[in-house]
Amino acid sequence: MSRGKELTPQLCSRICELRSIGWGAKRIHRKHPEIPVGTTRTTISREHLHDNKGTIPRSGRLQKLTEEYCNRLLEALTSNPEATNKELLETIEYAVQKRTLQRVIQELKAEKKKEQEELQNQPVELSRLLLHLYLHLQASQRLQIRLLPMI
Repeated sequence: MSRGKELTPQLCSRICELRSIGWGAKRIHRKHPEIPVGTTRTTISREHLHDNKGTIPRSGRLQKLTEEYCNRLLEALTSNPEATNKELLETIEYAVQKRTLQRVIQELKAEKKKEQEELQNQPVELSRLLLHLYLHLQASQRLQIRLLPMI
C-alpha cells in the first residue's frame, strides 16, 4: 500500500540539482515545503538509481508467460481457433497451469474483440466525415454561384 503520491521526474531532478549545488535536505524542504524531509533524503540517497530515467521500475512478480509464449499462443489460436487446452498447453511447454492459460486466452479474445469493434466504428466515423465534407462543398458551391453574377 502506497503512502503517498510519487514525485514527478521533474521534481526528483530538481531535488538532485539542489543537492548537487550543496543544499541539504532541510534546506530543500524549506524551499519546497510540500515535500517531506524524509522524502527528500530518500530521493537524494536513491539519486544514482534514477539516471534521469524518470521512475524506477517496480519490483514484483514476473509474468508467468513470456512474450514468446504469448506469441506462440496467438499463432496457435489463429491457426486453429478450436484448439483444446491440452494442445495449447503443449504449445507453451506447460509453462503455466490450465486456469492461467484460460485467463490469458480470455484476455487475448477481449483484445481481439476490442480491435474488431474499433475497426467497425471507423467506417461510421469516415462516413460522417465524408458527409460533412460533402455538405461543406455544396455550401461553398452555392456561395460561388451567388457571387458569380456580382463579378
